[in-house]
Amino acid sequence: MATTPRRETRTYLKTYECKYIEDRIETHKMYRDFFKLKTKPFEMAPDPRFLFFSETHQEAFAYLQYGIIDQKGFLVLTGDIGTGKTTLLHALIKELENNIKVAYITNPVMDNREFLSYIANSFGLERPRSKVDFLEDLSQLLHHYNRQDKRPVLIIDEAHKLTPELLEEVRLLSNIETPEKKLLTIFLVGQIEFLDLINSDECRALKQRISLRYHLDVLTEEETKEYIQHRLAVSRFNGFGGSIFTDNAVKEIYRYSKGYPRVINIVCDHALISAFAKGQHKIGKDIIKECVSDLEMEVPKRGRSVRVSPSPAKFINRLKANKKAVLWTSAFASVLVGFYLLYSNGIFHKIFAAILHTFFKKGPTVG
Repeated sequence: MATTPRRETRTYLKTYECKYIEDRIETHKMYRDFFKLKTKPFEMAPDPRFLFFSETHQEAFAYLQYGIIDQKGFLVLTGDIGTGKTTLLHALIKELENNIKVAYITNPVMDNREFLSYIANSFGLERPRSKVDFLEDLSQLLHHYNRQDKRPVLIIDEAHKLTPELLEEVRLLSNIETPEKKLLTIFLVGQIEFLDLINSDECRALKQRISLRYHLDVLTEEETKEYIQHRLAVSRFNGFGGSIFTDNAVKEIYRYSKGYPRVINIVCDHALISAFAKGQHKIGKDIIKECVSDLEMEVPKRGRSVRVSPSPAKFINRLKANKKAVLWTSAFASVLVGFYLLYSNGIFHKIFAAILHTFFKKGPTVG
């Protein structure tokens, strides 16, 4: 049977995609061999092996571990995008004792019924037919865990995406308790805007129940250097008489990343590939600047002819900065359009004839 053009296109794209993936895998394997690395040191995955304990990360880990073990009720961890919250979370889960049972929600964007069903499934309960069934089943399970000295923990990542209604449902789960202690520890992890949510009037009752709260900060310049060295060490870097990255390169990485671990990973990964392509075992400031330029999608000064259109926001800002020029240009354009319309309709000729007839008593009479 003859293949259709659409099927041929699909097959070609699939082949091209597979070839691209194979090339990327081969490139990464080659740069690992080139730098004598066992694994990729700057992966985006939240691998707990690569967790770097900066001052704030170490404090957060200790506080939250204590809060879970001591069943402190509500715990909150916040931090800006890319500060390492999820990596810290995975490392914390990995270190928990066997008697701690974890239900982990990675994406809480759902309605109330779906949310309760997800929690039930995470704790190994049957799908509830109603909210009453869910609360009864969960209460029985938590009391059963308590008798066996097991400590259940509900972890909700991306908590800043929760609605006030869902947060209220979460708060009500903490009502399952004995006279001595809470039977469920609830751990909320979210971005900075989550603080605005729990400080709102709608969440006053929840705010009063938070026992421990910690905010992750970005890395300092010195911590950025240690962070890069730590990830290379975990990847079993054998070394070329020191670090792959020079001190000036690290300063440039910090200047661009502002100490955000995720951005550091992106820049360093690009830099390793670029250095491998150039055959350089040491990464200096110039390579970092090239990578930053690529990440910012700046137009190269020479070499490739790439054009990057300005974003709508930048275009609007330019207009705001040149209001007078825009107004004069608009007025001039309006006048030109007006003259064109008058001329094309013959009105301009009639007006000119009327002026001549009025002032000089000459010219044709306007009919």
